[in-house]
Amino acid sequence: AISLVNTTLRDASGNIISLPNNTVWQGDIINYTHAQHRRLFFRLSLPFDQDLDEVREMWFAIAKEHPDILNDPGPSFTCPWTAYYEHAITAELRAWCTKPDYRPIYLSTLQRLQEQIQERGIKLAPPLLRVTQ
Repeated sequence: AISLVNTTLRDASGNIISLPNNTVWQGDIINYTHAQHRRLFFRLSLPFDQDLDEVREMWFAIAKEHPDILNDPGPSFTCPWTAYYEHAITAELRAWCTKPDYRPIYLSTLQRLQEQIQERGIKLAPPLLRVTQ
């Protein structure tokens, strides 16, 4: 809904988001529910001594074995630069599925990811606690 003062949106979880119109006019709005496919996205924080090839291999094996994860577009594994490189490497794991099946596929993929991290002995970096004064 758009009024003279603000724009009201509903996110995929049903939450109501109210934005000032100047924010809407200056930024981008991405409608994830309009597309036929949805992206599965998992972010891992890894210590510097973790073998990234092992994590990449694990992710592609999980994506390949799941019958509802799409081959086109295919899964991806990236390690973008982040401000947390002083602490850990961030790995971003992505794959795609059909929109109506998103929630159960996301949960089953997350469970498989958790199992494989434990079975393979992949280490995750502890959270970085920032102290503010």
